[in-house]
Amino acid sequence: MKSQICLFLVDENLANPRGGGYALARSHLELLQCAGWSTVLIWLLPMDFPGVVPHQTFADTPQEVLFYAKATPRSSRFHQCWHLIVNPTKFLYRSILQDEVLKKLNQIAKAKKASLIWAEHLLPATLAQAANLDLPVIYSHHDWRWRIKSYRHSPTLRSRLYHWASRRHEQSLVRHVDGVVSGSWSELQEIRSLGAKQVGYFPTTYPPVDLPDLSGIHGPPRIVHLGYMQTTASRIGLQRFLEISWPRIRQVVENPNLWIIGSLEGAPEELLRQLFSDPCIHCTGYVDDLGHVLRPYDIHIIPWEHNTGTRTRIPLALNFKQVVVSTVNAAACLPELEHGKNCFLTDGIEDMAEKIIELWNDPSTRQKIGEQGRQTFLENFTIDSQRKRFEEFINQIL
Repeated sequence: MKSQICLFLVDENLANPRGGGYALARSHLELLQCAGWSTVLIWLLPMDFPGVVPHQTFADTPQEVLFYAKATPRSSRFHQCWHLIVNPTKFLYRSILQDEVLKKLNQIAKAKKASLIWAEHLLPATLAQAANLDLPVIYSHHDWRWRIKSYRHSPTLRSRLYHWASRRHEQSLVRHVDGVVSGSWSELQEIRSLGAKQVGYFPTTYPPVDLPDLSGIHGPPRIVHLGYMQTTASRIGLQRFLEISWPRIRQVVENPNLWIIGSLEGAPEELLRQLFSDPCIHCTGYVDDLGHVLRPYDIHIIPWEHNTGTRTRIPLALNFKQVVVSTVNAAACLPELEHGKNCFLTDGIEDMAEKIIELWNDPSTRQKIGEQGRQTFLENFTIDSQRKRFEEFINQIL
């Protein structure tokens, strides 16, 4: 196995360690390497890429770059309509699916003598499938892009057409690649029902953290929200929590502590005003070492109301023995979560405030749930816990 090469194809959106997609990509890369694969990162980047220099991310892995031009000559209105109906992939990704980019990917695959293509997220999978490589392609599915975008934008005619085209493309893609993996169990069932050839469930993994002696922990808990504000679920979920649950908590609990952990880049002005005007809200910004801010038995909220993608922050919270309070829909991606055993699940954000108030005054329950959550993490969300299943999945593909 160690003599085999895997090309690990990623795009610029996964270069940012502040986003959940980075954590999932890192997890899959480590699984491949632990399974004995020699990996080469292939970055898919626009020519004017202004962000993180690729070699600064996943620096311990050999890397190459595939540049593409974002701006391409615009098609006529007739050709746009034709591609929309007949070839939605070309309609959506014409700027990436350029002959020189596809040719370069083939050249790299041959030069590296690759045995497998791992495409992390939608754009890399689209490119890998279009390149017609004589190699198996595994698509790491992060979320249904068309579904996420439908929550971001008002339903104009133009957006409806794009969502329709995107849905057709994404559903076709999962059928045509050789295998699909996902960190969401619920979305994987959709993918299976669409006719995917092989599917595998591999949620985000983290190395177990060393926790201090917890016998002396006392005092009121923090309410913790962790997330990057450019992520739809983090931003909209926090806005809804502050609108619906927070006023009730402020009314009942004396001086509650709400910690907003993560970069606020991308947060709307109205949200920023609310965060910085409330003396009970503490914003840390991006924190590189979360051990400084995530305490055992604090209340970790997941106020997203939809069953989309994978919640990469939930295993992280369990790792730190935090008490996860999530909506049922947000937690549907992780079947390991059991209400009342290792977390608390609410029907919606409206019910979240009452559960938080209840937990605020019940340290023994917080400790019990935090301990069981950590056990769930160790059994399901580490490299060691997934390695055997992962190797079996790869062997099925090959």
